[in-house]
Amino acid sequence: MKHTTWPELLDHFYHGDEIMISYHNKNYFVQGYTVDEGFYLEVSDWHARDDEEWILFSITSNNDQEAVDKLINAKIFDGKNIRQAFDEAELVEAFY
Repeated sequence: MKHTTWPELLDHFYHGDEIMISYHNKNYFVQGYTVDEGFYLEVSDWHARDDEEWILFSITSNNDQEAVDKLINAKIFDGKNIRQAFDEAELVEAFY
């Protein structure tokens, strides 16, 4: 991934940083935060229209490891998971 490494990307996921990932000219917004039920992670389509589903992935878990593992394995990048898409993707921006 341009502009980051795998360990840095995982740190963004675990810390719930808001990040934008570009893959094949599509932008994905990733964010996480603490809720009453535990840790929440979400990936959304940054450019979805009002009539389109904009949340592509979400999970709430009392175990942040489980939430990140599910995100890593979710096939939301043109049918690929983040590991499979990693080399062709770009970290556009990170908001801490």
